[in-house]
Amino acid sequence: MLFVWAILGFAGALLLLLVILVATPMHLRLVAEAGDSVDVRAEIRTFWGLSPPLTLKGERHAARMAGVLRRPRKRTRRAEAEADSDKGGGISAAQVSRLLSAVPEALSTALGRIHLDALRLWAAFGFDDPADTGQVFGQLTPWIYGLPCRRCEIGIEPDFEGRRFEGRADLSVHLTPLAVAWPALRLILKIRAAGE
Repeated sequence: MLFVWAILGFAGALLLLLVILVATPMHLRLVAEAGDSVDVRAEIRTFWGLSPPLTLKGERHAARMAGVLRRPRKRTRRAEAEADSDKGGGISAAQVSRLLSAVPEALSTALGRIHLDALRLWAAFGFDDPADTGQVFGQLTPWIYGLPCRRCEIGIEPDFEGRRFEGRADLSVHLTPLAVAWPALRLILKIRAAGE
C-alpha cells in the first residue's frame, strides 16, 4: 500500500511541476552568428527566468549549408506516387479563404503574448556589383531606422568592395507557454476544419 501511495505522490509531483512550467513565464534567448560558419545558440530559462539556463547549440559551415540549399532533393518513387494520389483530393477555394482569414487573428493573438526583451542585430553585406549592394541597403533603410522600438539595436553596414556576409543576432523574449498554446491550438483546429 505504501508503494502505491509513493507512486501516486511521485506522479502528482510531476503533474504539479508540469503545470508550474507551462503556467509561469519562460525566458528565451537566441544568439546566431554568421560568417565562415553559422553558429546558433538557444537558452531557455523557466520559473520567471530564475532557473539555470538550458543551452542548445548548433553549428553549420556556410559553404555546406549553401550547397544543401541549392541542391534539389531527389524524389523517391513512393513520394511521387503519394503526390500523384493526392492530386485529386485538393481543398476548395472557400476552405482556403476560411484558413487565410483565421491565420492573421491567431498569429496576432499568439505574438501579442510574446514579449520582446531585447533585439540586437548587426550585419555587414556586399554583392559583386556595388549597385546591387546600394539597392539592397536602400530597401533595408526603413527597417533599420524606422522601427519604433526602444529595445531594438540594428546596425547594417554595406560593403561595396565585394561579396561578403557576416552578422550577429541576439534576441531575448519572454512568454507564458499556456498563454501561447491556446491561440496555437485554435489555429490548428481551424486548419483541420478548413481541410475537411
